[in-house]
Amino acid sequence: MSSSYVYYEDDFQPKGPSLFRRMLDLFMFAVAVHAFFFQFIALSVSCLWVSYLIYKALKTNDKEKQVDLLCASIVFNMVYFVEFLAWWILRFIPLYYELKILMFIWLLHPKTRGASLIFNNFITPAFDSVSKRVDYSSAKMDKLISPYLESSATAIQDKYEQAKNSSVEVKPDPNALLEKADALLAETAKKTQ
Repeated sequence: MSSSYVYYEDDFQPKGPSLFRRMLDLFMFAVAVHAFFFQFIALSVSCLWVSYLIYKALKTNDKEKQVDLLCASIVFNMVYFVEFLAWWILRFIPLYYELKILMFIWLLHPKTRGASLIFNNFITPAFDSVSKRVDYSSAKMDKLISPYLESSATAIQDKYEQAKNSSVEVKPDPNALLEKADALLAETAKKTQ
């Protein structure tokens, strides 16, 4: 039996992505741009703004503000540590970066003093419970590593002094090097004859 269907050239042309696929790609692009934009804002608030506030507090010698901002810096470091560990869960939370920005504003605002609250109620007790073990381990590690560090530092210092005290050769002219090479080749040719 023969087929009565006529094949046209258009039947074999590859079709573009479906409308659903195009909409999905556009949505994913919008989500990526949205996440990047708000992550940039969150980093700007937590890093640049806090750095500027610390700078201003150091310039004015306002001890209370310095302590608050130091607490905020420690809290931000803890937030980033937890975020690093749990990024694969946090990325699925809708509006996560917007919530993070609001949290940073709450932590930094002088009326709420959220950073001091978190620091005093959560971070200080946690650090106090492990501080003796951390100090002991740090001192033990310092005793183990310090001889190696000292010997390395002295070796580097000795090499630096040798390089500083040695006479530095001036690089000769390239043409002079070529003439020396020709002279050496001529001498070796005479010796071999």
